[in-house]
Amino acid sequence: MANLLGLGLDALNAVGRGEAIKHVEYEISIPASHPGWRVRRLKVLEELSGSNRADVEMETDNGTTDVEALLGASVTLTLRREGLYERKFSGIVRTVTVHGWAANKTLVCNLVVEPALFCLA
Repeated sequence: MANLLGLGLDALNAVGRGEAIKHVEYEISIPASHPGWRVRRLKVLEELSGSNRADVEMETDNGTTDVEALLGASVTLTLRREGLYERKFSGIVRTVTVHGWAANKTLVCNLVVEPALFCLA
């Protein structure tokens, strides 16, 4: 934890010096039966003795994708900042909401991912 805090302070200091913060890469690993998904937006909430969930807005240009089949799939989200750290969040897809087709001809949907243990409740 102290190491991550130090990395965060390094990023803030870099901004203070007018330097750019290194880009964050987002990746989602889904079973092979669901290829071609890319993360558009991500919000992760982790509370001590509370809620743990990730809201993931994703897109694909695969027009034959069965989005509803993602429900219950096991996924791993990876957040990576080049040269600094990598953070993973794993869980089960609890809900799927289809937003439709975007102007760039990609199918957009939102997933709620929660740890598998939370899905037992």
